[in-house]
Amino acid sequence: MIDAQWIAARRAEFPFFTDSGQPPPAYLDNAATTLRPRVVATALARACTDLTGNVHRATHHWSEETTMAYEAARAAVARWLGAAEPAEVLFTRNATESLNWVATGWGQARGQPGARVLVTAQEHHSNLLPWRAALQRCGGACLVAGVQPDGRVDPDQWHAALAQQPQVVAFPLVSNVTGIVNPVAEWARAARAAGALVVLDAAQGLIHHPPLALAASDFDFVVGSGHKLFGPPGIGFLWARRAHLNWLPPPLLGGEMVATVTATTAQWSEPPWRFEAGTPNIIGALGFAAALDYLRGLDRDQRTNHLRALTQYAQTALAAEPGVRLVGARPESAGILAFTVEGIHPHDVAQFADAENVAIRAGRLCAQPYIEALGHESLCRASFQVYNDESDIQRLLVGIRRARAFFLAEHKP
Repeated sequence: MIDAQWIAARRAEFPFFTDSGQPPPAYLDNAATTLRPRVVATALARACTDLTGNVHRATHHWSEETTMAYEAARAAVARWLGAAEPAEVLFTRNATESLNWVATGWGQARGQPGARVLVTAQEHHSNLLPWRAALQRCGGACLVAGVQPDGRVDPDQWHAALAQQPQVVAFPLVSNVTGIVNPVAEWARAARAAGALVVLDAAQGLIHHPPLALAASDFDFVVGSGHKLFGPPGIGFLWARRAHLNWLPPPLLGGEMVATVTATTAQWSEPPWRFEAGTPNIIGALGFAAALDYLRGLDRDQRTNHLRALTQYAQTALAAEPGVRLVGARPESAGILAFTVEGIHPHDVAQFADAENVAIRAGRLCAQPYIEALGHESLCRASFQVYNDESDIQRLLVGIRRARAFFLAEHKP
């Protein structure tokens, strides 16, 4: 059941709603980026005004205060992920950059002619293109496990590809297109048993799932983005087991990632600092930590039940709407619904929704091979969070109806 009072309390925590007037906007593009609660804005403001020093650079107390706050943010991310130690968490710009670091570093350090990397047809471009590039440079091959008509990864293709003994297996926790939740713990065990490194793209799923307890998991690398977790844009993380950080080459060279430098040699600092050359996104890291505090403070069961109920309500409402076809929908989808409207391009549907002050995503969703495997060129996507309710879905339906009325009338003889 959808609790109106609980949703009202959540909306009161987000300036997007409290400062927007009535009726509040219907923000249904949460799979692209979530809104930021007031506590995150407060943390960002404090970081801008009170923490004036740079990190790891000076002995004056302003720098020391900033360094302590920055490293406390790293520790907060590590605790939230269930990492063995904060040094396993590297701050990056986003999950895309994290995946590029892993793929490029693996290619440089371990990529050999004939190497194989297994991915799925579900991948976001960020977990496909970097591996292809790394394999092209080393003379390897990319194996792709295809999907079934419902959008799930085909288990026969998955096991057949795994039998080819890839050196790396990379896959998403949740599809950013259909919201399908993958059996990643099972996949990781199988990949590890086959001798592969396991890379998890958790960007789309972390906000919907309990902490991954990474120290006891079968994953080797996990990536995520702050902006999909109620945090600010421009900050993300790469978690890696400490043993891998010893062979993974640093992606950037410069200040503060070295222990010693001579005219002809250099010795890198210990992880994680060898991977964070130059001045990092200090402000973003503190905002990210505040977002995780906010997320931790929400009752998990209530949040899960709300999103499940709202997703099911939206599935029923959209499926009953003339001309609307759901794509890959499942009752357990992680707050994401992909759909088409017969005879209308998704961009046009999104424009009519926008006219109703409703935000949805439309297009290839940075997952073109997956969408084509599902038989489409592009899709509409609505995605939900704790501040959404049934009225948002009803307003989306108004936009769809007006789009249909416009285009169907336009094409009448």
